[in-house]
Amino acid sequence: MSTLSGIINGFWHIGTFEGITPCVGAGVGFAHLSTSDQTTTGGIAIESGSTTDNLAWSLNAGAAYELFRNTALDINYRFINLGDFKQSVSTTYGELSAHEVRSGLRFKFEPQQPVVFWFHDLEYTDRLQ
Repeated sequence: MSTLSGIINGFWHIGTFEGITPCVGAGVGFAHLSTSDQTTTGGIAIESGSTTDNLAWSLNAGAAYELFRNTALDINYRFINLGDFKQSVSTTYGELSAHEVRSGLRFKFEPQQPVVFWFHDLEYTDRLQ
């Protein structure tokens, strides 16, 4: 079975406590699930491949620890649900889901000095006398 999914997530960073920022989040999107033909060891096809598109969703919880001023170590948990899948004849995979523990680095890109834009108003006056 192969899966292609896309999920848009929203996160709420609860606050920063001694360099640790806990967060929770949720997401919604799509999952495209597909299988190829299934055969016996003798090469006889017993079930043809199938595809389906489902609503996918996720729940997230984790925390980031600030390593440096603009870098944090992120560790989080994600539950993802990809929906049901039934192959053409009899094979049913039921509700496909996964529990994931993930880690990564967060980099915050911000200018060292504030960016200031200067605008100058130009005025043209034509006086007819």
